[in-house]
Amino acid sequence: MLHTGETAEVKNVECVSKKTSPPPKYTVDSIITLMQKYGIGTSATMAEIVKKLQNPKRQSIVLENGVYSSTAFGRKFISVVPDELKSPELTKNIEEKLSQIGEGSLTKEDFLNDIIQDIRSYIDTVKGEADDLEKEIGICPVCNTPVLEKRFEYACATPECFKVGKHIKGKTIIPSMVKDLLQHGQTGWIKGFQGKKGAYTAKILFKNGKIEFEFPEQRHR
Repeated sequence: MLHTGETAEVKNVECVSKKTSPPPKYTVDSIITLMQKYGIGTSATMAEIVKKLQNPKRQSIVLENGVYSSTAFGRKFISVVPDELKSPELTKNIEEKLSQIGEGSLTKEDFLNDIIQDIRSYIDTVKGEADDLEKEIGICPVCNTPVLEKRFEYACATPECFKVGKHIKGKTIIPSMVKDLLQHGQTGWIKGFQGKKGAYTAKILFKNGKIEFEFPEQRHR
């Protein structure tokens, strides 16, 4: 056995070429089997739990071609949640405590006090990071990766590829404008940009991989 600072002679080196494969994605059946394994929910609530994860307002997973995939929001959300809170063991422990209440070995008051203390601790941990959750706006027309709504901008995985600030010339750029830009290559006419001569109207264009502007007077030339 080697110790720190010691050296050894290498007599033989063998190069082995191998390829790793990503784990298989969950199907409608296998995700329920996994939930049963870790005691997440009951037979009456498991399907509803999966359904809530697909709610468009906070969509964490999507079902495509019979398999589930995580969304950008789901991946970001799980990254800021404390390990204890996202562990299947937490749900399993809660289910066990509920059983103890039913058996009379644990009081409802003690259970609720423990839960409230844990929730307060989790909220304090997550509160500072929750604002950084990114929402998917559309697909980048150049690299075909999701364009996400970040804190100060809308950008794809490669910001040099597609990036639009949330505030341009005194005007707030809202998600619907960016969706138009991604789908049609331009926004509609946007009023309220601020310049040296006052407010003006313009369109935002995405041409040849760059953000440009079109003004009403250009249209009539």
